[in-house]
Amino acid sequence: MAKAWVEDLWHKRNGKPNEYCRRHKGAKRYRSAAHGAGAQWQVRGYDDQGDALPKENWESYDEAENRARELTTDVISGRLRQQQRGEITLKQYFETVWWPSVEIMPGTRQRTEQRVRSCILPYLGDVPLADIGTEELNKWKVALREQVASGTVRTAWQNLSKILQAAFEGQRIPFNPCRGLDSARPPKRPATNKEAWPPSVYRDVRVALHRRYRVLADLGVAAGLRPGEAFAWSPDDLRDGWLYVDRQLQSIGARHWFKLPKRDKVRRLPVPPELEKAITAHMEEFPPMAVTLPWVDASEPNMPWENRPLVTVRLLITTAYGNSITGNIFRTDNWNPALEEAGLVERLYREDGSQRDAWKGTGPYTFHALRHTYASVQLGAGETPVTVAEYMGDTVETVLETYAHFIPDAGGRGLEAMGSFMTAA
Repeated sequence: MAKAWVEDLWHKRNGKPNEYCRRHKGAKRYRSAAHGAGAQWQVRGYDDQGDALPKENWESYDEAENRARELTTDVISGRLRQQQRGEITLKQYFETVWWPSVEIMPGTRQRTEQRVRSCILPYLGDVPLADIGTEELNKWKVALREQVASGTVRTAWQNLSKILQAAFEGQRIPFNPCRGLDSARPPKRPATNKEAWPPSVYRDVRVALHRRYRVLADLGVAAGLRPGEAFAWSPDDLRDGWLYVDRQLQSIGARHWFKLPKRDKVRRLPVPPELEKAITAHMEEFPPMAVTLPWVDASEPNMPWENRPLVTVRLLITTAYGNSITGNIFRTDNWNPALEEAGLVERLYREDGSQRDAWKGTGPYTFHALRHTYASVQLGAGETPVTVAEYMGDTVETVLETYAHFIPDAGGRGLEAMGSFMTAA
């Protein structure tokens, strides 16, 4: 049975007559070789696995006895095992325990590993799990804020919290210091009020795009599709007067795959006649192409690629070679140059005068800004946040947090209605 006890290092039970100790009373009155040197009392014991506990020497018998009781309680309750398992450093735990076993979708997996290795491990990687507390977290947060934006710090905090939560659930630490403590909190969420494009900006960017990709802008502004949803959209998804969003396209390097839309929310929304005309015109010039890619299921994110089922979709937009679109290449080769041609952003150059694949001022003009424009038009026309959330595949909370400033006369309608109610009464 797991237990700790106290032993007297100065005395032994049996010995020669000349070793008899008259100075110290008690049953063990024969002097040992260590008599009078160092601490007299030693705490020993075994853990619940039968392994010997580290020996501890004490000057006071009462202190040694208290420590033995404490160790016995810790071993029986499992706290000692937790303390021992918490001695592993954060980097060792991430690389040998958490990362090899955690289930994350491929695209998110790449971003998560990059963020952990650049924003967390350089600061906390050598700290044992059990030693990561509020002070360590706050120092890390302050240091990281000097290097990256507050939104990145917040996301890194969330990544660290998931790692430490797994350590807590694996009985390595007594609690997750990233959760529920007033003295250690993640950075506040950055302001999320988004700006919509005026019709002139949408027109100029659309005209500047290559004809093969102009309908992407139409899908973004008239249906609120995310980039991956637009890349994966098929004319077969236009059914019974509704535009269905059944999938999205994601990429890592040269590897592409289909998956469900964000939050696994398959949705449908009404189609403006102008969007139908744009889709028809595009198909006449660039017929849809069938593309076969693996399907990644959220329930099995770590499945080997060769075991994933293949899905064939007749895509509305493909490259000139009939392939699916890579988001990074589209942004670098088509989207940002179109923004530059429209006079919205400025290309950056190297010292030798050669062009860089980088532009200044792209923040308000990402493809995702078309989605903000869609929300602004819908809410401005009087659609309810509940309806807009359903059309966009977002939660109502997200719509209210992000797009509430697009709702006209906020509060005015209720005030007018209450006045009418009282007048009628």
